[in-house]
Amino acid sequence: VGTFSIPFNKTWGISIDLFKAVFPHEHNFAEAVQNQFVSIFKWLKIVHNLKKDKSQGSPLPSDLLINIKEFLFELSDDPFEVKLRDNFELLEDEYNESLKR
Repeated sequence: VGTFSIPFNKTWGISIDLFKAVFPHEHNFAEAVQNQFVSIFKWLKIVHNLKKDKSQGSPLPSDLLINIKEFLFELSDDPFEVKLRDNFELLEDEYNESLKR
């Protein structure tokens, strides 16, 4: 009977209470992801001399467990639209206050 072994690796755990991503009006997502974000990973690999060792005896890469309690993704509106919304909310508040009187 042969031996049965299961390779295992380390797990890194990150716990975040609030993750908030706010983007301005007309943000260019393609530019940010395709050019800047990918370039950061390439730069980190070059700086830290990260080369993949695919030999049988090499350790497995660490797992990353991310636990986020609250995730907020916000896309800002056009400044004109923001002013319109603020004016509408003000009118609505004034109307509700006048009903109370």
